[in-house]
Amino acid sequence: MAKPLRKRDLRNVYGGFRTEGEIEKTQKEKLDELWDCYTFKDETKSHLTNDGNDFFKDVEVNILSYLLIDGTSIKTVFNGVYDMSIKDMLSVNSIEEKLSQFLSRKIAFIDKYLFYRVKKDINNLDFGSIVKKIDKYYFKKAIKIDSI
Repeated sequence: MAKPLRKRDLRNVYGGFRTEGEIEKTQKEKLDELWDCYTFKDETKSHLTNDGNDFFKDVEVNILSYLLIDGTSIKTVFNGVYDMSIKDMLSVNSIEEKLSQFLSRKIAFIDKYLFYRVKKDINNLDFGSIVKKIDKYYFKKAIKIDSI
């Protein structure tokens, strides 16, 4: 059984912000959106991320929760927006495709210019090519271009 995580702990501990600002509000909103897609019938467990009845779904929601927190933990002028809702991201069938969608969202949020460079490779699940492009990405040049 994958350990059910307490939603409150994920929001407060892993988000790590003492005061609620724009980033924490976004994290909470996106986590709620994610968890609403994983409903279960036992209301006594509604404070948890999963109900412990489906190992793979339970692991999936835990991993995706961490990815959402990590993917919205910084705010810069380079942040982009991923144009797909959490619900749509979860509508794909395989865990590989879901992880690809969450990776896309994370990269888009961190740096919109980098996302444009690797978007096709992410859609093709070509992770080797993504890593090579990220390694070659020259952030200082992107900063100069954006500040003009």
